[in-house]
Amino acid sequence: MKIAVLGGLGLQGRAAIADLIGSAGVAEVICVDTLASVIACAAAGADRIELCAGLVEGGTTPSLGFLRAARRSFPGRIMAMVRPRAGDFYYGDDEFAQMLDEIELFRREGADGIVFGMLEPDGRIDTIRSREVVARVRAPVQRQ
Repeated sequence: MKIAVLGGLGLQGRAAIADLIGSAGVAEVICVDTLASVIACAAAGADRIELCAGLVEGGTTPSLGFLRAARRSFPGRIMAMVRPRAGDFYYGDDEFAQMLDEIELFRREGADGIVFGMLEPDGRIDTIRSREVVARVRAPVQRQ
């Protein structure tokens, strides 16, 4: 799997993106945290991006405004990261509720999918909460 992290990469990075998704194969994940990177991905022909904020911190939830701008600028699939903070992937009840709210907002605003991860305090995957997220993502979107 090819993964590209394009934090802060602007239009000058179009050639690098084109090389990444060119004849050698398709990048499966292109993580972006600026609108310039989104535009460069569109110009280079990428078909999917992962929208993030704070890639320097490992990626956090992007703003709704960033999703809207990306949707206007990028014709392909947009996956929105849902991660309320940097650090570990163990989230308390309040953080989990925030994540569910953000998932609903992103879905209503046209995100094609959600990227997330949740662990138990001992490092095991939090299967109970992960199943709840998957169920929310698969539920019909209620557009307002």
